[in-house]
Parts: sequence; C-alpha cells; structure tokens
Amino acid sequence: MAIDVQLPKFNIILFVKPVSNDRCDYENTNAYRKRHDFTLDLLARKGGVYFLLDDSGLLYIGRSNNIRHRISEHLRGQSVTIKKHRCRITRIAVIYEEEQYKQEIYESYAIRRFVPKYNADKKDGGAVGA
Repeated sequence: MAIDVQLPKFNIILFVKPVSNDRCDYENTNAYRKRHDFTLDLLARKGGVYFLLDDSGLLYIGRSNNIRHRISEHLRGQSVTIKKHRCRITRIAVIYEEEQYKQEIYESYAIRRFVPKYNADKKDGGAVGA
C-alpha cells in the first residue's frame, strides 16, 4: 500500500561557497573553520531532515535530533564517505521537525523519490533508521 507523503517547505536553505578539488583536504586551516562555523551558527539545535546538495543535485539526505551537530559532522568528519562529498556541498536545506516518526517518514520518502548519490544503503528499501 502506497502512502502519499507531502514534504513540508524548507525552513532554511544555506548557500556554501564550494571548495576546489585540489584544496579539499584543507580542513585544518582557519579559513575552512571560519567558513563552516559561520554556516553552523545559522542552524538550530533542533531535530529534522537535512539535504546536502552540490551544483548537480542531491548528494545526501539525512535526519537528526540535532541538525547543527549532525551537519558539523558532515563538514568536519574524517570518514572516507564524508570526505568524498564534503567539498562538493554548495547548499544545505533543512526541514525542522521534532517528531521522530515524521523525520523517518520524510527522510525515507525523500531518499526513494530523489535518489541522492550517497544514500546507497536506503535507496533500495533498506530499513529506515538503519
């Protein structure tokens, strides 16, 4: 049985200056930290669903109970997957939603509908929240 889901409008869309590929691993510089600290200051410490985009479209869709903290992990994290897309991010869009079940519904629906590049584990029906 298909469920009709209507995504709410974005509460905030941030535009982030992209980083050239040859400077992608400069996360220890002051310029990098200032750039992302400014971006993070604009985000609330609320729950919701976030969308990381580059110039060609969606890179990743995720959900969190603390959007600011989770996006800081994307912008500063050291995992191989995060490093792959971190420097390509040009926009961050957020739908704030405190109800966890709604976060799961919105995230799952958006991943299946928009098929972001780095959500491979959930594109083909993987468990929500896995």
